[in-house]
Amino acid sequence: MKTFLRRTFSTVILLALFFASIFWKGGPGSILFGILAILLSYFALREFTVILKKAGIPADDKFTPVFAGLTVIPALFGHYGFSVAAAGIYVVHAWCLFLVSKNEKNAMFRILNSTAGYFLFTIPVVMIAWVYQRNPILFLYLVLVTKISDIGAYVTGTVSNALTKGGNHKLIPSISPGKSYEGAVGGLISAVAASFIIWPHCGLVNTLWFPAAAGVVLFFGSMAGDLSESAFKRTCQIKDSGNFLPGIGGIFDLVDSLLVNGVLFFLFLFLFMPA
Repeated sequence: MKTFLRRTFSTVILLALFFASIFWKGGPGSILFGILAILLSYFALREFTVILKKAGIPADDKFTPVFAGLTVIPALFGHYGFSVAAAGIYVVHAWCLFLVSKNEKNAMFRILNSTAGYFLFTIPVVMIAWVYQRNPILFLYLVLVTKISDIGAYVTGTVSNALTKGGNHKLIPSISPGKSYEGAVGGLISAVAASFIIWPHCGLVNTLWFPAAAGVVLFFGSMAGDLSESAFKRTCQIKDSGNFLPGIGGIFDLVDSLLVNGVLFFLFLFLFMPA
């Protein structure tokens, strides 16, 4: 019961902040989104690097997360060139670390692991910022389709497992024992249905192919992000990425699927729905 209450409290707070960042018109909504984006890029990457260190894998959990947050800030104001410049400065810093390191082999692994984490987290957040700036409702679409996909898969998998004799057909039991083919079908249908319902409110050209294709792609992206984080945590032998969110876990646990879908949705809009 205590865990349920904590999870409910965290969920209510997160939903309030999320919807406020979208529907709070003018500067306050944009500022709130910016704060959330900076916190996301910093804390999610810090959790990632801390997990690596606990697993005995060299990584920087101090400077790299801070620089990730600093890289995201220009993008929040539409200055993507400065974000690219910040990324370039980080790359120069990474190369220069070799020059001052006494243990070159350890430094090599620490730099490569940290740099991989830096780009794995900052690039999706910058792309999500671009989506938000184009239209906050598009950001709403991205998050809702992604999360409804997850919820649809969970509900369908749970119900079918209870009703099916012998239980569900496992999808990838070695990575995530709870994932099933039945749940995947339910998640796919939920994602496409949500896509068709929300897309007409996004302010872009209404087409049949885009919400259908986007729903399918976002479902598979959501599942890929979730399974990738599960595989990562299983490899590092941990249950949750952190305890930042009471009852939920860490920031990385919350945004794993969005890190993939943020990139996929950006590419969809950039290629097929140019401004």
